[in-house]
Amino acid sequence: VLKPSDKRMNNSHVLFDLLRQDTDPEHLQVLMVASLFERFNLELLEELFEGTSSPQSKKKLKEFFYLIQDGSATYHLIALDANNEWYRLHHLIEEILRNRLVQQYGAEEIETLYRLAGAYFSEAGFPEEGIRYALLGKKEQLAVQIIESNWDHLTDNGQNLRLLRWINMMPSGVRNTDPTLLVIRAYLCDTIYFDYDAMGNLLESASRHLESRISNKRLMGAFAAVHSCFSFHTRELAQAMKFANQALDTLEPDQALLQDYARHYKVMAASLMQ
Repeated sequence: VLKPSDKRMNNSHVLFDLLRQDTDPEHLQVLMVASLFERFNLELLEELFEGTSSPQSKKKLKEFFYLIQDGSATYHLIALDANNEWYRLHHLIEEILRNRLVQQYGAEEIETLYRLAGAYFSEAGFPEEGIRYALLGKKEQLAVQIIESNWDHLTDNGQNLRLLRWINMMPSGVRNTDPTLLVIRAYLCDTIYFDYDAMGNLLESASRHLESRISNKRLMGAFAAVHSCFSFHTRELAQAMKFANQALDTLEPDQALLQDYARHYKVMAASLMQ
């Protein structure tokens, strides 16, 4: 007697065979790669197949999209926008194709696809998807870079909770050791929690891990700006002035949020000292 899991696997084989009979082999390979993602477009697939061993992949990709956009073939795809740019697979077909892809590709190849997708989504203006796929591709530093590069934008638009959610997506080992994330977490202790004990602990931990990043001016400037806040709230006014001046001397022109942050605490500290 077949167990439910065996029956499901058998049904998957049958459905995959039916799909294979009705689909061009190279188009099927494209669909299998697309099954890794919640949504995809032509540009993403071109990025994923760049440098592929199949010389016809670019041609097949365009052919694939022409067919689905003019309605000649659906491939069990669901359009996600009126311009027919983004698509997703039907969830059942997606599961079948992903399972088959895992059988055919090694873990390293799949992680490479995820890393490429992480970079693509980030550059295309979809940072949260970029973070998710970077992490699936075991490229944590790319995820950290995406968070850092969107820090100003999120905070300027009142999205501190979204920034916190992104940080919580990170593995705990990275979250608790990466100096960039530690500095951002310390900043959120002020803007969300008003917890200056936790802020001090995070800054102390960031300081220990900053030794390997001493040449990173952006990070050193961010650390100094956030530390100016901590020093002010712990009434170490001279330290607040010192860190604020250090931040203003070090921060890059595009780090406007942190410049304003440091300037604010410099003025506040100077006012109380007088």
